[in-house]
Amino acid sequence: MRDDDLQNAPVDEEEPAAGGGELEEALLRGAAAVMALRAERAAALFEREVVKEQLGIAIEEKEVALAELEKTVEQLKQTEEVLEETQERLVLAEEDVLAKRWTSFVQTAQLDICEKGGRRKMGKCREAVTSILTPEVEKKYRHCVKSGQAVPGLAEADR
Repeated sequence: MRDDDLQNAPVDEEEPAAGGGELEEALLRGAAAVMALRAERAAALFEREVVKEQLGIAIEEKEVALAELEKTVEQLKQTEEVLEETQERLVLAEEDVLAKRWTSFVQTAQLDICEKGGRRKMGKCREAVTSILTPEVEKKYRHCVKSGQAVPGLAEADR
């Protein structure tokens, strides 16, 4: 048959082509699947945009937090430096107070122990008290004061 014969051939409208109904169903299912995929794609694109916005906000918040952290770290460094200086001054002040307490202890001991009398007698007594209060005794005194124990006392022994 030639092409002209095929074109002029009568078409039987009542009898569908073999598998024609199945083909239409497949086309409808395919069209529905395409529509569903397009809807999924649109939803995914929308979700992607939302996530991009959230990511942008999160990045901005991170930048702000990092800036605050850097500021806080700088303040901490300054505070640590001030604290270190203060601790050094405190140690010096404590040593100064301790030295003054030791001197006061020695002077009070001299006044309490030495009887009134002439300059020579008082001088010898004070030298004797000072010679008894050696650096070892001072070390023990400092230990008692630093540890919060009772301050040692000094008194004249009975003869």
